Parts: sequence; C-alpha cells; structure tokens
Amino acid sequence: MKLQPSLHPTLTSKSISLLRQFNVTTLAHLLTLQPEKLCSILSLPFSTVTQLRMELFREHSSFPVVGLQLYQAGLEEEVQVHTGSQSLDQVLGGLQGGLVYEVFWCSGS
Repeated sequence: MKLQPSLHPTLTSKSISLLRQFNVTTLAHLLTLQPEKLCSILSLPFSTVTQLRMELFREHSSFPVVGLQLYQAGLEEEVQVHTGSQSLDQVLGGLQGGLVYEVFWCSGS
C-alpha cells in the first residue's frame, strides 16, 4: 500500500515527501524501519513515532495467531473423511480426523 496522507493524521504530504527521499514509499517499508530512524527522518518525538506505528499496525495488519491455538482448535472440530468405498463408509461411518487407523485383510483378497 502506497503512503498517502489519508492513512494517518501524522502522515502529512510533507512527511511523505521526506520519507520518499529515503526511498520509503510503502506502508510495509515504513513499518519495517526502526522507530529511531523514523524519528530522525521525520523530526518527530519517539512517543509520536511509536504511537504512529502502533496505530498503523492495528489498522492495517492482522492479529497474530499462535500456531498451537490453531492446532488445538482444529483438534476440537470433528472431521469425517470418506474412504472412497461406500460399503466401508457404511460400516465405519467414515474415518474420524485426529485418529490413526490400521487396516488389514487377508492377503491376496
């Protein structure tokens, strides 16, 4: 996303032109810069730059998700997998997700 004054009140046309002098033209690039570097480029106090970054992150990024939470939520959902065999699905009712199945039969059959 290109930098524009409508993104945040602190991002004025003047501040955006200053950032362009340092080849910062996108929101992603702006957010990857260290706050100290932004302070020196924009001549703003550290607290203002920190607040700017927090508000931009809050507005334009997704919330972080912990992988373990996703995994546990996935385990709680009951998933039925069909085997591809109608008769086997009738006997088993499908395979339940999260379980290990061992299938064996007479050899040569």
